[in-house]
Amino acid sequence: MKKIIRKIRPWALLGLYHCPWDDQEFNGARRCILGLDYDLLKETIDVFYFNYDRYHFYLISRIFRIVHLYFKSLDSITDVLVDKIIPRPASICGIMKRYNYEIAKIAEWPEFKIEWRRKRIKIGCTRITITYPVLRTRKATLRFFIYFKVPKSITTAAFNIAKYCGKSSALKGGVIGIVSGNLALAIAAFKASFKDCVKREIKKCIYPGLFTVKVVTGWK
Repeated sequence: MKKIIRKIRPWALLGLYHCPWDDQEFNGARRCILGLDYDLLKETIDVFYFNYDRYHFYLISRIFRIVHLYFKSLDSITDVLVDKIIPRPASICGIMKRYNYEIAKIAEWPEFKIEWRRKRIKIGCTRITITYPVLRTRKATLRFFIYFKVPKSITTAAFNIAKYCGKSSALKGGVIGIVSGNLALAIAAFKASFKDCVKREIKKCIYPGLFTVKVVTGWK
């Protein structure tokens, strides 16, 4: 149920209306008979609702979960805002260079072909041209390679990434600081966003892959 609620309404709280007994009342009946284990329920329940006659008390057992959802939503909003104001440069990685490395030989087999050759021969006083077949062979190998593309200039790519991530993270931290009114939180958000951005952009500047190549020798 909790997973369904989180998907449909992330900000909704799941409450439980239950008996207000504590562990010492009625020989622990709350836990043993009613099965109300707060330590286990708090992983699922956001709000515990107690009823003492006319007085109603609310216990928010997962306040940190609510705060987390708040800043997670705010984080998503700032991401959209940053993408609109500071779009990611298409050439942030710079010129890419490809490297290929052979991993293994998968298969090897011989190949054959027939070549027809022409030759002039002398028969008596006459010369004639004849054609004759020649069998030729060669060896073929199927080889397995791994490749990856990386920026040709690591320095240029690092500068571009740092520049982009610095601007976008500063904007993100500023928005969070204005909304929360907390400078320390803004600085912390900037640092965390900058590190995440750098990691993300470095991954985008490395392109790995696999391929096979047929390699043949010359005809003999």
